[in-house]
Amino acid sequence: MSAYIHIHAPAITHSVFTAECCPDCQRPEPAMVREFTDGYNDPEVICLCCGESWSGGYLWPKPFERGWRQRRIAQVIAAFNAERGIM
Repeated sequence: MSAYIHIHAPAITHSVFTAECCPDCQRPEPAMVREFTDGYNDPEVICLCCGESWSGGYLWPKPFERGWRQRRIAQVIAAFNAERGIM
């Protein structure tokens, strides 16, 4: 008997920059919103001020490491630029 684990990872439809009320910053901040193709998942929102991300009103877990916020913000901007073909 073999066990299979299926991890559902839908593709991203599109990403947009907007202003969202960040639950960590407690004020509207610039954010990137990613929408998925499946229609079952809520859009992922990532604050570009603090690096916090949430979906469906719930915060995502934070990594236990130094400098994760700056790396997260840089990754989000790099991913957005790569999606648009900007170097």
